[in-house]
Formats: sequence, structure tokens, C-alpha cells
Amino acid sequence: MFSLGCFPYEMDNKRASTIRSFVNGALKTFDLALDSEKFVVTDNEPTMTCTFNTDCKRIGCSDHYINKQLQHTVTTKTIDKKLVDCDIAQELFNNVKIIVSNIRRSHKQQNLSKKLILYADTCFKGAYTMLNVFSSIFDELVQILDSKLLTTYSRINDDFLLDICRFLLP
Repeated sequence: MFSLGCFPYEMDNKRASTIRSFVNGALKTFDLALDSEKFVVTDNEPTMTCTFNTDCKRIGCSDHYINKQLQHTVTTKTIDKKLVDCDIAQELFNNVKIIVSNIRRSHKQQNLSKKLILYADTCFKGAYTMLNVFSSIFDELVQILDSKLLTTYSRINDDFLLDICRFLLP
């Protein structure tokens, strides 16, 4: 297995055919070409699936699969009509997300030693960062929360939060 390098993508669009032409061009500079014996590792976005659906064997990125499993653990109630059964982790995640999103919309964040980070639904890897920063300033938060958010805060077990952060540690 080898990696050729990084090439800036400066094409006009991000359609599968354009991306494939770009990759084929980069490979050609090394006198290489994709064929049915070559493997390509990509993320699992539909564009990448379509880009590499012929003349190679596309393998989904294992990091992406692991990320998706973790995402479903804390955001999905059922998968394939089966209960996920991670209520405690999901409640903690949702409570942290509620507090972080509320504080980020207010000026109260200025009173914290670290800036809270809200994960994006499209990029779940930021969930670890959100939880880790939240955990690191957990004790500071009680001073800036209103009564509604204090109720949410009181439902968060800081030891369990720390356990989750340790588990997700890259």
C-alpha cells in the first residue's frame, strides 16, 4: 500500500465524473491507472461511491464506519427497526448539546475559561471535542446558567461524562 501525495482540487465542480478525471490525471503523472485489481479507500459519501464505482474496488474508510457507529449510539433511537438502547448516553449527549447551543448564543460564554464548541450534524467527529471541552469546564458552568439550564445541567453525571470522553479519546 502506498500514498502518492496530496493534490489541490481546483476543478469547476465536484461531480463524480470530474473527480474521477482529476484522480485519473494525477495517477497518469506517475504512469499509473485504476483497474479492477486496484483498491481505493474513500469516505462513504454518495459522490465518492459514484466516483469509484468502476475499474477499481472501493473500500469505505474504517474511521467513517466507526464514527457512524458512535454517532448512532448517541443520536439514533432505532437502527433497522431495532432499538439502539443507549438511553443514558443519549440523554447525556442531548443535555450537553442543549447547554452548549444555548451558551454559544449568549454573551455568557465570555465568562468561561474555554470557548464551548458545538458539534455539527454533518461532521460527528466534533462531538468528542464538544464533550471534552464541556467536561473540562463543567464546574464553571454552574455560575452562568439560568434556572432552566441548571435543571438540564443537574441531569448530567460528570463522572459518566468523563468516562465517555476517555472512551472517545483519539
